[in-house]
Amino acid sequence: MHIRIPASVQLLLDEYARELCYYYGDKIVGVYIYNSVALGAYDEEKSDIDLLAIIRDDFKEEDWDTLSTLHKQLGKKYSLAKRIEGMYIRQADIGKGQEEISPYLYFIGTKLHTKGYHDLNFVTWYTLQHHGLTAYGLPIQNLSIEMADEQLLSAMLYNLHTYWKEKAKKKLIFLLDEWVEFAVLTLCRIAYTMDTQTIASKLNAASYLEQRTEIAFQLLIQEAVRIRTNSAPTSYYNSKIDRAKEVRRFISYVINLYGNKNIKQIRKTR
Repeated sequence: MHIRIPASVQLLLDEYARELCYYYGDKIVGVYIYNSVALGAYDEEKSDIDLLAIIRDDFKEEDWDTLSTLHKQLGKKYSLAKRIEGMYIRQADIGKGQEEISPYLYFIGTKLHTKGYHDLNFVTWYTLQHHGLTAYGLPIQNLSIEMADEQLLSAMLYNLHTYWKEKAKKKLIFLLDEWVEFAVLTLCRIAYTMDTQTIASKLNAASYLEQRTEIAFQLLIQEAVRIRTNSAPTSYYNSKIDRAKEVRRFISYVINLYGNKNIKQIRKTR
């Protein structure tokens, strides 16, 4: 048992690995954990369990039904199986982004999705390389993941300029608590990474940025943390409309703070 993996998660992962090996044997290189569990920020009530299963070669179509049944059976036995998100990635594709590889199998909860794209990017590989945990199989250090800081920063800049620049144009979605939490805490993580060239949990990144940002945004960060942790029953804002406007302003603030810099300039500010 890995001391950083909660016992309830470990039970689920042990059975998942056993079933994979029973049906597919040497095809499975290993099963690895990244994001909240690996970063020591797992929340039993809210956190996803993010997995990456490395395989020697692609599953054949005749394997799909068995694999799909495996995930459904895990869901019947373990309630936490509904919170698993993972991908089956070929060993030859380690370190590559989605634009470089063919569609792959991935799963969300107990549902297997055949041939698509999910959460594979340079941030995934960087987090796995520096913080990932081996649930089964070949140790992570033997996977030969080689991600440079520049690739991590490039991914963050791309995220700001594409995903978040577009999201800032939306109005209605930020009336919802889940979007306030997701937007603010994700942008805190981006800002943390830009400043430190490392990865942190959302809550640790929020604490970091709260101490360094404009006073006006400190309340917004506290609000996002409140939603995430359920630490207070009511909002710190009297108006959801005002809160939504503040979220959009925060998105623009982070984009303007980092988006106009190149990687060389960002590294100099470290």
